[in-house]
Amino acid sequence: MIREEDIQKIITVFKDNSSFDFSEYSDKSFKRRIEKILIDEGVSLDRLVKKISKDAKYLNHIKNRITVNTTELFRDSDMWISLYKPLKKYLKHKNAVNIWHAGVSSGEELYSMRIYLEGIGYNGVAHSVGTDISDKIIEVAKKGIYKNNIIANYIDNYNLVKDGLSDVENFKDITHYLISNTKTNLLEVKSEYKKNNDFQILNLINSDYNFDNKFDVIMCRNVLIYFNLDLQNKIIERFHKLLNSNGLLILGAHESIMPPLSNKFENNNNIYTKL
Repeated sequence: MIREEDIQKIITVFKDNSSFDFSEYSDKSFKRRIEKILIDEGVSLDRLVKKISKDAKYLNHIKNRITVNTTELFRDSDMWISLYKPLKKYLKHKNAVNIWHAGVSSGEELYSMRIYLEGIGYNGVAHSVGTDISDKIIEVAKKGIYKNNIIANYIDNYNLVKDGLSDVENFKDITHYLISNTKTNLLEVKSEYKKNNDFQILNLINSDYNFDNKFDVIMCRNVLIYFNLDLQNKIIERFHKLLNSNGLLILGAHESIMPPLSNKFENNNNIYTKL
């Protein structure tokens, strides 16, 4: 059983040996991650702390293990269906759109958005930024190549969105967007959906958000739930400053914006419009 002082040891060793500060992570979430790491790595907590303090490569490995990377193409189909009207309205007079996927993980959400924009008939230029704390997962996102055995879930997700937006005629069969290689058992996003994408390593907690432009859309789904309330509010405040007027902030189904910050947005099914 990990004690509070054990958790503090892990947080301190990261702060002393890197730029990563996990002190504002949700206590329960952080504890679960460390308990799993101890089992998977087959080490005691004291041994883990010692290895992190002496080996930068191992520190980075554990950092990547602490961060949670769970995503799918067109995950949460109801969100994509609900997004149609507010996004279509916002893009009506936009020749270009800047989108930030904060906590992009392995990139499926970013590629979903690129496909989605085509599907809803947007003909402007899309610039997408995907950021994550994990350098390892960012490399996966850049390639846009995934194991073919998960395609069934992706097809189901996509078809739910396609059927839910049946009045929108631009959505094609999912094979229009993806290349399936039966020899390698890999699934690859087509090259045209990899254009104008910028993947960066960024720590939402204590990094400077140095972007050249403001954003029209910020997607940060199922990331804030791993932080305590104070940190959630800090990050949402920064998102608000980086959004253009009437821009959209999209959070996960179990995330919300609490007062007084909620007064700065109009909420529609966790699609928040900047006021």
